[in-house]
Amino acid sequence: MNTLTVFIIAVNTSRMIFPGVPPVLPTADAPKATTPPAAKTISFDLLSTIQATYLSKAEVKVPEGLKVSNPVRLILDLERKSSSESEKLEPASKFVVKQYWGSGQEVPAGQPRVYMSDELPTVAPSRTMPDTSYAYWPTSTAEPLAQDASAVGTYVLTTDYCGRAEVTLDSLYDFLAPIDLVGTPKKANLEKPVKITWKSVPRALGYLVTAVGGNLMESITWTSSSDPAAAEDLEHRPCTREEIAKLIEKKILLPSYCVSCTIPAGIFKGSSSVFVSITAFGPDKIEKQEGFETWVIVRSKAGIPIFGTNYKPLIEDEEKKTSGK
Repeated sequence: MNTLTVFIIAVNTSRMIFPGVPPVLPTADAPKATTPPAAKTISFDLLSTIQATYLSKAEVKVPEGLKVSNPVRLILDLERKSSSESEKLEPASKFVVKQYWGSGQEVPAGQPRVYMSDELPTVAPSRTMPDTSYAYWPTSTAEPLAQDASAVGTYVLTTDYCGRAEVTLDSLYDFLAPIDLVGTPKKANLEKPVKITWKSVPRALGYLVTAVGGNLMESITWTSSSDPAAAEDLEHRPCTREEIAKLIEKKILLPSYCVSCTIPAGIFKGSSSVFVSITAFGPDKIEKQEGFETWVIVRSKAGIPIFGTNYKPLIEDEEKKTSGK
């Protein structure tokens, strides 16, 4: 029987932006902060067709530049359900799902695709992943890495159940710079086109922009990609330079020189707010040997809510209440 183990290293930079809200509280050292801080994170996922037990061990020796305790001990999740054993969820209230795609001033003909929430088409994964055993690090409550942390160096995975792997990352695979947005309004007329602009990210090979909005009755999604299904899992799997070049040619990803895109007019009309996500794709790395694959996935992400002109906060701005007296 053939075995397969996949070791995934995800090198991420992320930034959350709230228009009109100070990024950090002023301090003596930084009295005039203008941009929100970015978080650097690195994660390890180990998936294998080989069974692990409660006594199994898996750990990763990491470079000193990450500034974390060495070695990193992976957490074995023996209760993780396989795709064929996924839990059956109780049916929720049905709602309408509208799907739009492509950058431009107006909605193209033939859009949106409309589904009921219980009729959403399933997107086949790009490949079947091993799911007999799973280990990971860090936990969801872990602190971000130091601002000056570096991913450069050698990573050595050792286990007592599914083998060993070693991969070296040079500066090409270090953390990408955070995404800086330009001129994003606190409120926008969602009946008109909404332009999203950002500064170029060094070493980024391409970009993907998505947005989600709606109300209690319907969910509305939009993507800059020409094919939403083709872009479905790109943020979480490695893409070679050649693959990214083809994705850009097919307009599934935006090219590296692109620094803006436009959500067509009226897509989110009636929504009180829209959450926009921008992902910069770095150079990924894939190494294979018999029965073992190592993936290095490099991304920088930014998220920002854009409020419609009809948005009313649940809690009034204290300064406005004071000034109105």
